[in-house]
Amino acid sequence: MMLYKLLSGVYLLMWAVEVNTQENCNSCDCTVRDEHGESRVRTVQARCQEGTITWLQPYGALRLELKPLHPGNFQMCFVIDSGRTRLIVSKETLTYGKSSDQEYPSGRFEFETLVIADGKSKETCLTSSACIVLYIETERTFNISVFERILIHYDMELLSRQMMLDPLEECRPCSESEILRAYCSSDFVVVGTVEDVIHNEETEKTQIGVNVMQIIRQRDTFFHRKDRGSKTLQGTIVAPKKCGIRHGPGIFLFTGRLKLGYLKFGCAPYLTEWETIVKRAEDEGTLECSRD
Repeated sequence: MMLYKLLSGVYLLMWAVEVNTQENCNSCDCTVRDEHGESRVRTVQARCQEGTITWLQPYGALRLELKPLHPGNFQMCFVIDSGRTRLIVSKETLTYGKSSDQEYPSGRFEFETLVIADGKSKETCLTSSACIVLYIETERTFNISVFERILIHYDMELLSRQMMLDPLEECRPCSESEILRAYCSSDFVVVGTVEDVIHNEETEKTQIGVNVMQIIRQRDTFFHRKDRGSKTLQGTIVAPKKCGIRHGPGIFLFTGRLKLGYLKFGCAPYLTEWETIVKRAEDEGTLECSRD
């Protein structure tokens, strides 16, 4: 019988956990190791905005507590690569109730299954204003080896009030102030054209193929030459399918951030529009970074 079924009616004080906490950081790379093959529950408290939890020799279950550094509504997305280990990933919630023979309320855990992973899972996202707890449980199979590992990639992003009220808020064109902020703070800033646009019904994402003419900034090497003789760099930027992005001509300034291993679409003004905006900001002294 699975551990979460056994624990679904157990009070909070009956948990036995080990805690690994990382605070005050933007990205974490944590490792949890099970060396004794004991069917126990470990807890990792992640306070970084994004990161990867590596679970070595996985056995039993892992509770991953996720809470952003700053208060507010946030979206947490995760992808798990379970290798040859089959996993059940659930959202853990502590609820309080009082029965007729109890004087004080007692806490019970409830579990909502989110993902059954056997290999690499799809991206799954949850929205909350409090801590999100993922309960990740292994299912032992005959082909599990002592060298097995599980990779849990997660990303937390604070949401504005407008984003909470309007699901299409992230699809609207950026304002001038947002474009300037994106230029100064994005993980990637490149100048280029759209090569192709592919809509994926299964993932509900749009892949935008970009021919890059100039790299102003990139956090990692995601734009490459198509072949050795090519002078143009190429890469793929990902946007929500609901935004209805279509192929169009023109030269753009593409910005965005790295999320779960892919480049998430941010602001993308026409280059001529950007040049007008940045010149005005420089003249007014409102550009918050140096122009590269």
